[in-house]
Amino acid sequence: MVPLTDGMFKTLLPIAIQWAEEKYEILMKRGVKLNPADMEDARLAGIQHPERVRVLYLHQIPRPSLGLLKLANDMMHLVTNESTGLPISYGIYIREDCRSKRQYLLHEMVHVAQSEKLGGIGPFFTQYLTECLEYGYENAPLEKEAVEKTAGILKESV
Repeated sequence: MVPLTDGMFKTLLPIAIQWAEEKYEILMKRGVKLNPADMEDARLAGIQHPERVRVLYLHQIPRPSLGLLKLANDMMHLVTNESTGLPISYGIYIREDCRSKRQYLLHEMVHVAQSEKLGGIGPFFTQYLTECLEYGYENAPLEKEAVEKTAGILKESV
């Protein structure tokens, strides 16, 4: 398969942000507020406004299903059948079978905190996707930070 070029990325980025904004609207309408324990985790993750967070549990995490955005997602392996969560600003999708596993929601909460710091959906998606393209998903600095911070919080709470 042909790699995603910088030109393709620049063309697709606004489409990806628009897709995320549409999913965010769904999250805010259908998602549930955090319970008290999750509110504490949100604070530990660095979220400044945990009261704004909404979580929607689904059988499968939504992903682009049509056109070039689907192709780019498939090429970058960002949202797959195995994905356990997807953060979009203050909204978080979590796969239903991961509901009772604290680490998955906590990881996505770290991304919510990153999104807050960066200024919302557009700036976060721009940086996150740029890093994934440049370094690969597992080595992207924002992703590595989420993994490390989640592990540290879990270790401290044992």
